[in-house]
Amino acid sequence: GIEVDPKATPLQLLITPGATAALIAIAHTHLKGSSALVFEPYYPYHRRILNELGGATNVLPLRGENLELDVDELRARCREWKEREEFPLRAIIACSPANPTGKVFNRTELEAIAAVCNEFDLLCIADEVYEHYVVGDRPHLSIATFDGMWERTITVNSFSKSWNISGWR
Repeated sequence: GIEVDPKATPLQLLITPGATAALIAIAHTHLKGSSALVFEPYYPYHRRILNELGGATNVLPLRGENLELDVDELRARCREWKEREEFPLRAIIACSPANPTGKVFNRTELEAIAAVCNEFDLLCIADEVYEHYVVGDRPHLSIATFDGMWERTITVNSFSKSWNISGWR
């Protein structure tokens, strides 16, 4: 549901040699000296890239059998981490569908993440490389389509996942 103009200025599209390279570029560009929140369980590279490239990672566990987001805890931790001197919070990494669990954030959870990003002026790094693998009754929704999120979201995607060609690399 997102239209991207490849000729737009400033750029709306950047092609990298893989989603990991995109995450590295984002960390170099936006996260040195700051931190990003990841939801646990998380993709280990999200944490590793940040920590190795001069940033830090904040971990917020998802709760229960269905890995639900506690919105009050999200807001409280973001408030706390945004104000700290060393590695202040700069971004939330919203991986949906999530690697390694397959969890798909529902509309209510994504609206809460979007509201927190807007409230605390946070960048949202939307890792959506598995968007085409969603099955069941919970559709993939891109957080960049939510109110106020187009301007503050960097969506990471991957041809190799969407086109089932990961082994070709």
